[in-house]
Order: sequence, then structure tokens, then C-alpha cells
Amino acid sequence: MTVAPENSTQRIHMIRHGEALHNVDREYAEVDPPLTERGLREAIALGQRLAWQNFAPSAIVTSPMTRTIQTALALFPELLQHKFAAGMPLHIWPELREAHDAICNKGRPRAELQAAYPDLDLSLCSEFWDYEAHSFESAIERAEVVRKRILSLPGFLAFLVQTVTRFENLELRTYRVAENLDGRFGTHENGDFCDFGPTLFVPDSSLDVTTPK
Repeated sequence: MTVAPENSTQRIHMIRHGEALHNVDREYAEVDPPLTERGLREAIALGQRLAWQNFAPSAIVTSPMTRTIQTALALFPELLQHKFAAGMPLHIWPELREAHDAICNKGRPRAELQAAYPDLDLSLCSEFWDYEAHSFESAIERAEVVRKRILSLPGFLAFLVQTVTRFENLELRTYRVAENLDGRFGTHENGDFCDFGPTLFVPDSSLDVTTPK
């Protein structure tokens, strides 16, 4: 997830992680699966296309999952290298964890993830992956936490934005922040009725980058 620069209309760009091991092996029975070689290769290719378009977000946010961190680092290597050096790390928010409790959606203990990525700020993450079990209501609540936190910046995506279609691996969608809403309702991709909360990200077609096949 990226946020457009401050000197433009604020837009939120949603990018799903690249192909990971559990996307290929549906019986994958280990926590925190990484990207496949193909997933990493396609993430790098998408990052190059974004760079050619001078795509330079003001903030980059992801969940504390190996596959999402790998995707962010592959998409924005130079940008993140600069931000690490300037003391502006990639934002890791546990509220962005997946919206169901399959084993592949459980992450590693904070110390183990920190050892793998020593430059990342994991201070918002629990010491152990001991988050409450997923529920429809809790997903809506943490989506609203994320929306509010994004507005303060200089799995789960269907609860965060108004969408009824599944995100494909490395698919990029752009949203703008809708203001002065009393609440909006819609249908989650599994058919459930969903309250998107008092703030809402609505689709914006200003950026067109083809999803790799």
C-alpha cells in the first residue's frame, strides 16, 4: 500500500503481494510463506514499470508478513533504500494482516522477523503472533484503524476499500479518500454485507499499470 505525495490530491494505491508458495501449493501447511521465484521476478518487473512512470509515493505500508515485505522491497528498492538512510522506514502495520485464520496467514515471532529484516521498524507488532482470531467485526474495526492512520501520514483489502472483486497477485488499484461520509455499505467478496466505516477509499483511475500475467 502506498500513499501519493503531499503536493497532490491524496490517493491510496493498493497492491497485492506477488505469488507466494501457498498460492501455488494450496495444501501449504507452514506459517508465513515467502514469494516464489516467479512472484519475486514479477514484483521486480512491476516496480520497474512504476519507476518508468516516476511513481514516487510519500509513504509505503505493509503487513508483517514475509510475502508482503518481500513485495514492497522488490517494488521500491531505491526508494526504500533512500528512506532507510533518511530514517523513514517502511511502515509495518499488523492491522493489515490477512482476514482469515489459515495457517499460511499466520506470521512469525517479532524477533525472528527482525533478524531477517534488521532495518525494519517492527515496534507496532506483537512479540508473538498472538492476535485475536479473525471475525467480520474485528476486520472492519482494524480497517478503520488503518484508514485513520493513513490520513495521519506525511487478505483484508476488501474490508479497507469498497470492492467486491478479488485482488490478483501484484494487481494495483488506486483509491482516493472520500470525505464527510456518515458511513457506506457494500458487499464483501464472499457475499456478506459489509459496513466500510465512516471514512472510505473510493476507486480512482488516474494510474494505469497493467497487472503482470
